Amino acid sequence: MKEITLSGTFYEMGQQYGSSVKRKIKNFIFLTRLMAVASEGEGRDFFRPKVHHMLGGLFQMSRYKKKYRRVAEEFEKNIARYYPEILELIQGMADAAGVDHRDIIFMNCLVEYSLKCSAFGAAGTSTREGKPLIAMNADEAKSTRKYYMTIHFKPKDGYDFTAVYMAGTIFPIFGMNEKGLSVASLLLFLNNEEFEKIRLPFFLKFSIIHSCRSVDEARDVLDRIPASGSGTALYVADGEKLLVQEENSFIKTNKVYENGVHHTANYPLFQELEPFVKIDELDDIIYFFAKNRHRRIGEFLKAHDGSLDEEIFHSILSDHGSTNDDSLNKSVCVHPENSNGIQTCASIVLSPRDREMTIYEGNPCKNVAKKYSFTSSASTSEK
Repeated sequence: MKEITLSGTFYEMGQQYGSSVKRKIKNFIFLTRLMAVASEGEGRDFFRPKVHHMLGGLFQMSRYKKKYRRVAEEFEKNIARYYPEILELIQGMADAAGVDHRDIIFMNCLVEYSLKCSAFGAAGTSTREGKPLIAMNADEAKSTRKYYMTIHFKPKDGYDFTAVYMAGTIFPIFGMNEKGLSVASLLLFLNNEEFEKIRLPFFLKFSIIHSCRSVDEARDVLDRIPASGSGTALYVADGEKLLVQEENSFIKTNKVYENGVHHTANYPLFQELEPFVKIDELDDIIYFFAKNRHRRIGEFLKAHDGSLDEEIFHSILSDHGSTNDDSLNKSVCVHPENSNGIQTCASIVLSPRDREMTIYEGNPCKNVAKKYSFTSSASTSEK
């Protein structure tokens, strides 16, 4: 997995980011714009177009270019209000990559809808050592794995942090800052029939990774930011507590765990969001096995409650299911041969109290891991 280090002001870090992945930024802009064009039209599920819609979209790209930039300008107003630093990062990326900054904004707002993932966390008496833990698999089309990268940010103002991104994106899939504050985020499969393209982006939430050192500080920031337009789940942990926030454009709900567990597999755990679940209605959901993943993670957490640790978390990330409940090859560790091309592209286990995290490249069952620590130098191991 490619690694880069960025340092300085947010604009300077954006320039370094844009220079490092210029070609991939341009590719992402093209692909997300094509996806958006192909999704235009009555009865089409946003960001899940059919193949023939994609082919037709190629001939309409220029027609929608100005429209999408106007949409990005409206997004920009919301970003400026809640997360102005990220606009500096975006402008630096755009200048270095030679693209319009509005195209980067639009691309990032669409990519928020792409990740099919599994995440879970535990705190207090549910863990063996009483410390919070977070784990997550990031599942996406196999072809996107080459875009995954680890970025070390060293901002002039704020805390240093390390996180995994898809090249060209500005919101971390998962990561940790120097104080141990840890984050992981994923999509929820919720009904978007009332979706508006002009919305609050989910990436506004991630100012916490460079500005906060505790769950309490992060919660204060998150409470001030209205719910985003997409169905999302956000995990945040420090050395003592775990915070989970699930939301869509109508409801934002969160809970702080000093003891207990929480799990999400594109399926919300909070009852307030259950009326919006759309899993059975997605014509391609058979390949994502969201219900199986959600159920099996919950069963594992319950079975090991009180003794959960990094090793058990890794074993859950690596689970392939069982013949006993017809979940074999339909579980947490996603392989492309079982899922129409969807693969676990990267995984993580975060231990905030230790200020350590282990990132697994590709499927976690293969155990190609790199450990990062904010108390010692990083080490790589393959088993």
